[in-house]
Amino acid sequence: MERDEFLARKRHERVPKEKFRGYRNGYSRRSVNLGCGHIEIKMPRVSDSSEPFASQILPPYMRTSPKLLETFPELYLYGLSSGDFREALKILLGEKAVLSPSSILRLKEYWV
Repeated sequence: MERDEFLARKRHERVPKEKFRGYRNGYSRRSVNLGCGHIEIKMPRVSDSSEPFASQILPPYMRTSPKLLETFPELYLYGLSSGDFREALKILLGEKAVLSPSSILRLKEYWV
């Protein structure tokens, strides 16, 4: 629906040349980490458009849920040490969770 709004037409609907905003160009796959785990999402693509199409629901480069990122400082404040984050994240994000103790220390400087 978001792509249809951007293009200002439904699938197989024709528009005058002056209102043309691009073509549907299939989907690209993107993985996102949520609280329930790691999921694959099909992101719609648009080609031949004068302005780039970007989803408002899932912004570009977002790979982790903002709600999940909010839990990291809370885990730290509740006493989880920087070395224990990797094990905690395996439970939340699965085996592909990549967050080293040094990353946690850098984030800690940002939180404080």
